[in-house]
Amino acid sequence: GGTLSYTYNYSQYGNVGSYTITPKGLTSSNYAITFKAGTLTVGQKQVGLTWSNTSFTYDGNTHCPTATATGLVNNDTCSVTVTGGQSAAGTHTATASSLSNANYKLPSAKTTSFTIDTAAITYNASGYTGTYDGAAHGITVTVSAPTGTTIKYGTVEGTYDLTTSPTLTGAGTKTVYFQITKTNYTTVTSSATITINPKALTITA
Repeated sequence: GGTLSYTYNYSQYGNVGSYTITPKGLTSSNYAITFKAGTLTVGQKQVGLTWSNTSFTYDGNTHCPTATATGLVNNDTCSVTVTGGQSAAGTHTATASSLSNANYKLPSAKTTSFTIDTAAITYNASGYTGTYDGAAHGITVTVSAPTGTTIKYGTVEGTYDLTTSPTLTGAGTKTVYFQITKTNYTTVTSSATITINPKALTITA
């Protein structure tokens, strides 16, 4: 006789954990009924991850992608902590390491790659242009940003084995090739031309 019913303190969207379920309500003249409690176990819900901000340009600061948790229920909020920030140019890996809401868990695929592109070098290059004066003249390369760059020169394109500009003394033209390098910056390769015009000569008889 009676009606079987239950008592428990779990409701939909209740937090992760174990909940006791207690049956009750049945009666019998022929049986001694024992109501044995059971357990409802609520496990963590696995979220999905959406990654953003995965491309940067080198500026000396530490950068890291952003991960957003998807698949949340009941208007829950859940932020994602991401580790693996880097400052150097290159391709790196970031990892979603934890969630702010204990009712959710990270998926097995929780990493992403991100890039920090090399920054540009700002420079100016010019070759000497003038009239023959018997002196040796070269090209001038000036870097305005960043500081600490390395400038190499060469007389053949693709070969930069000189620390100072090659020069030209006599009238004519000469192309000087140069390369500007620094870690985390895009290498510059270019050229400038030295031009020395003949000097006018006056002959008086």
